Amino acid sequence: MLLTILRVSIFVFSLYGGSRFFFEQIQISRLFSWITHILTIIIVLYIMAYFDLLELTVYLLFGLSTGYGIYSLIRRLYLKEFEKTNLTTVNLWMFFYCILIGLTLWGTYLEHYDNFSHWALIVKFLFTENSLPDATHEIISYNSYPMGTSLYLYYAVKIAGFSDNVMLLGHFSFIASAIYAMFAVIRDRSRVMIIFLMGLGITLFNIYNISIRMNNLLVDFVLPVLALAGISMVFSTRHQPLKMSILVFLTTAVLCLVKSSGMIFAVIVWCYYLYQIIKIHVVQRKDWKILGISLLTVVLSLTPILYWNVYVKANFPVTKHEVSLTTYQTIFNEKDNTVIQEILDKIINYFFDMGQLSTQGLILFNVILLISFLVIRFYLKRPNSLLKMLVLGNFIYIVYYLGIVFMFLFSMPVEEAVNLAGIERYTSSMIIFILGLANFSLAREVDYSFYEQNVLARNYRSYKSLASKQLYQISSILLSFGSLLLLISEVNGMRYLNTQFNESIPAQIMQATGHNFELNNDKYLVVTTDVENVENYYTGFAAMYFLYSTEVVAREAFLMDLDEFRDYLQEFDKIVILEEHMTFDLMMDQLIGNHFGVGIYEVSDIIEQSL
Repeated sequence: MLLTILRVSIFVFSLYGGSRFFFEQIQISRLFSWITHILTIIIVLYIMAYFDLLELTVYLLFGLSTGYGIYSLIRRLYLKEFEKTNLTTVNLWMFFYCILIGLTLWGTYLEHYDNFSHWALIVKFLFTENSLPDATHEIISYNSYPMGTSLYLYYAVKIAGFSDNVMLLGHFSFIASAIYAMFAVIRDRSRVMIIFLMGLGITLFNIYNISIRMNNLLVDFVLPVLALAGISMVFSTRHQPLKMSILVFLTTAVLCLVKSSGMIFAVIVWCYYLYQIIKIHVVQRKDWKILGISLLTVVLSLTPILYWNVYVKANFPVTKHEVSLTTYQTIFNEKDNTVIQEILDKIINYFFDMGQLSTQGLILFNVILLISFLVIRFYLKRPNSLLKMLVLGNFIYIVYYLGIVFMFLFSMPVEEAVNLAGIERYTSSMIIFILGLANFSLAREVDYSFYEQNVLARNYRSYKSLASKQLYQISSILLSFGSLLLLISEVNGMRYLNTQFNESIPAQIMQATGHNFELNNDKYLVVTTDVENVENYYTGFAAMYFLYSTEVVAREAFLMDLDEFRDYLQEFDKIVILEEHMTFDLMMDQLIGNHFGVGIYEVSDIIEQSL
């Protein structure tokens, strides 16, 4: 335990060192120096992976970051640079946010089906093999998925050690760094009320992240918060085209590498980036050269994912979830008119179902912005941009929802499409994104509604009246209380799930087998009484992850004659028993006059006893 704490601390310090480098040497804002460092790690590892230099690059990046962190720390101590800054309130809020969730994740195990079918599995593969997968590595079934966050988690587990806690904390550090960058849109960071308003909006994300949460490695929450960080960085550097272009390249290149659906969020960031380029540097300053640089930035941002697609086609004869017109046409042709109509009806009903969180989130988005617009416009008598954001947010969500419709029709197998598999996660991602945009707009417009507009002239007397000062103080308290309440709710939700873990399939497998880190082709039979998780392949995928073998069969029914049972067992090398199983124990009693408890057993020993 102490060794793990030490290694995690060293990992965090390496992130600190990298962030200080970008802040001090590249003049990147403190607020997005952390996410810039993380994005750089992903891009560098992605490039070096093609040269089979993953492990060496990790240690090189770690050494450079840690070395600079030590240098920066000593220099700041020597020069006594640890003075107070106007970011204190933001830093305190982020510190409290990270401590609460980080300590919870420290005692949390991985949850969710998809972790074991890909997200945790690919990190484990990178950790043990130190190379990209190819056709010889059959254990990676989702072979067309780009590396994205997996490369960063690979960096984390190489430094801090492989465990659920390290992967979850590494994943959260990515999310927290993106959230930290979002505060850059605030005009006056000395106003506590604005910071707590932003904090409330961020903790509100947890409500619509309920199907994703932070106790897994799914990327459906990463995509919107990284895109929001990208929007924030573009806004903050809109008068610095070169710096803005570099940040956009890093953000959108990684968005595309996280998942194919990340392209949608990347397009939004590109559009806002090009809007700022045209608005400021082309129209106002007549600088047409920067337009060429911006278009080159977009092209370069696409290069990593395009090359990944080339790599996949060259190394995997058959690819799962491949992005190609041929694949889409094949999947679509599997659906007849009846199936297509059923899918469309279900998607439309889902959109208008008031019981769905995404529908409630869309309504909340519209209500917040509409009421805020009316109050500021007619009560405070000040024009504002909230109505424009309301229209833009609805437009983005509808276009995104149409994209979901096409995804279910063209890229999902019939059974998954009819059951609307994963639709709550997909819609929640965009709800989080547009709520983030609303949060940005509100933070700016509330700031512009203050009595004193000169930020430098603001102090404790900068209020129109004593009543307005009291309103400001009460609002700050309520906003801080609201964000704290939502944060505690999320933490309690994860802690409750932790109490249920010992009854889960992953817990049973860990108890029976532990973690195997040697890739193998041994044939395993997993014995369980859980019919549902056998039929939906959850048990098989989870066992494959822990046993680290592609030859895993999970079964719950063993009603057969004795010879058939013996022959069936001989098809496997090992048997994994997760719990007491009546019919399996009965067959074992008949075969060898004995049965086994929870654990893993050699089939050869069992057959030898039966002779």
